[in-house]
Amino acid sequence: MKRRAISLKYCVVLLALMAAVPRTRAQYRDWLEQQDPSGWYAVPRMEYLRTDVEAEQENLHSSGAPNQNTTRLYLSPRIGIGWNNYIYHPYLLTYSMLFEPGYVWQDRTSNGKGVASDELILDGTFRANVLQIKPYATTLSYSRSREEAKYGFFSTATVDSQSWGATSGYREGPVPVEVSFGQSHEDTTDFNQNTLTDQTLLNLRARSEREKQNATQLDYQFSQFDRTTKGVGYHFSSDNIYNYVSLTDMEHFERSDLKASARLNAADSKTSSSTDLNTELNYTVEHGAGLHSYYDYSFSRFTGNNSDSFQNYGVAGIRDQLYESLNSSFEVHGSQLNSGAPGSTFDSQSVGTTISGDYTKRIGHWGHLYLDNSTSYNFTEQQTTGSQAQIDNESHVVPTNGIVILTQPRDTAVIRVTDASSNPLQAGDYTLIQTTDPWRIQINSLGPSHIQPGGIVLVTYTVQTNPSGSYSTFANQSQIRVTFWRDRLGVYARYSFSDTDASSKALLLQNDKLFEAGADFNWCGLALSAIYQDERSTFYKNRSYNLSESYSMNILSHSTLGVDLNQQWNINSSPSVDGQPATPNQHMDFYNFMLRYEWRPLPRFTWSSQIGYQRQQGFGLDQNLFAARTYLNWMVGKLEFHLGYQHENQEFTHESRNRDFAFLRARRSF
Repeated sequence: MKRRAISLKYCVVLLALMAAVPRTRAQYRDWLEQQDPSGWYAVPRMEYLRTDVEAEQENLHSSGAPNQNTTRLYLSPRIGIGWNNYIYHPYLLTYSMLFEPGYVWQDRTSNGKGVASDELILDGTFRANVLQIKPYATTLSYSRSREEAKYGFFSTATVDSQSWGATSGYREGPVPVEVSFGQSHEDTTDFNQNTLTDQTLLNLRARSEREKQNATQLDYQFSQFDRTTKGVGYHFSSDNIYNYVSLTDMEHFERSDLKASARLNAADSKTSSSTDLNTELNYTVEHGAGLHSYYDYSFSRFTGNNSDSFQNYGVAGIRDQLYESLNSSFEVHGSQLNSGAPGSTFDSQSVGTTISGDYTKRIGHWGHLYLDNSTSYNFTEQQTTGSQAQIDNESHVVPTNGIVILTQPRDTAVIRVTDASSNPLQAGDYTLIQTTDPWRIQINSLGPSHIQPGGIVLVTYTVQTNPSGSYSTFANQSQIRVTFWRDRLGVYARYSFSDTDASSKALLLQNDKLFEAGADFNWCGLALSAIYQDERSTFYKNRSYNLSESYSMNILSHSTLGVDLNQQWNINSSPSVDGQPATPNQHMDFYNFMLRYEWRPLPRFTWSSQIGYQRQQGFGLDQNLFAARTYLNWMVGKLEFHLGYQHENQEFTHESRNRDFAFLRARRSF
């Protein structure tokens, strides 16, 4: 990949100027006594010599398109030059630099057409502290590097990054303030795909701490995020500007606590803009040992995508801990929602109550008994106009198989999918599944945004609205768990249901019943788990079977072996509802296998290998992922050798990818 050349002439002049600055160490013994003098030197010195060699071959095959074959050879010798010093006085400015000048030669061939390039580069890091003993001390930093990033087990990429920033403020006084500014640029190459990411960040934090641990904190962040992705036959770009403000206050009284917060998040781009305002007020009162009450209120407003919504929510409750093993709570809550979009409005008022309790009992010396129960009742009245309503920023945690189920049925359109920071996902990050009700979204962890299981996505979409009317909802959830053999073995069962009663048959509501049972076992590095779920809803039926097994052991005194397996089977169908045709059973199978081995015969010699296979079939989104990696790390005196090989194979419904990557990294330290 062609990289930006750095003027060596400019760097030589900079080094000469800094070396010429006069300094007298003997005058500052008080400062040097607090530091390690051996780490400070007046002139730069050689830290290391290193050489990186890389060889890579990629193949991309898409149905209806010619094969894309790419090979790449990369060679880069470099010198590490370190320099720690100060200018005039250590209290005035101290700096730490690591320059890494080098030479890069690269030959890239794509479908028989080759391009060779060579250039001089200057990577490294720089950090300077200005007036470090003053309350307004300032830190400056700069870095430029080339690294290999791992986005999950089946996705790796080469990342050229460059960033710089400054941090300052005032550390003393009643309200210390810290301000930081930074810019970063990343050039990511992965499977014939190139992603450029530029980000500008401005952060401000002011915090006032008082007696009794009372505190008030203000946070502000400005962010400009731009991303461009290029590949064979596609080119996507997005640019977003964010303004985030948060104000939090905590007050502690003799027997009560009060916490208040307000958050504003505004996002703007060429295609959309949104503003999200949230305020919360939490007040708790201690009435005695184990007994306290709480009173919470929240207000939220969301505007964006041609919609506007307001919501008020309040709750008052009491919690009691009668015994160490018995907890119970009772609360009353209510909410009000008003929203509008072009051609439609939706207003609702809801009031309800919830009672819950949990009990823990030790059964002899061999196990425990856990009981949980929660029951709620809610009454809702709503008024609607128009045929559609918009659901804004519905939050989902991405599961292991990557399939996100939207909560509202009868979807009509998905407007936007973003990550947790409101950065829009691009084509290739997800696939919309419209054959189920509610709709589903398949998150692709190999996409440009690299959203991994456990990450959060926000979905904005529209649904067909219910008419005006009222309904009540009665819900209950109960769970029992028993552990045996000193808690090594556990079994549990959970049952929950939600029943609705509407004032009119025209109100189409969701009744839901869920039964779940499972068992888990942990002993001497062996972990087993089995879960069965059966969910029956007004709009769909879903059964799933989940198994997971993992084992880690020491084979010899210097080697370890570990294996992780996961299997999941889903059967989904939907009945005929509101004139919509029924869908037959749809099956989805998910398998995941990971094998790890490490051998360490010497303290400075390590050989590690990893193999992974993942398969998913169903909903027309079949994929097979395979990856194998082996690494050899060897240190002899001041010499370091890092040798590695990676193979990746990715097969999708209409596309297959193969990648082989080998590298040698050698370094001689001084």
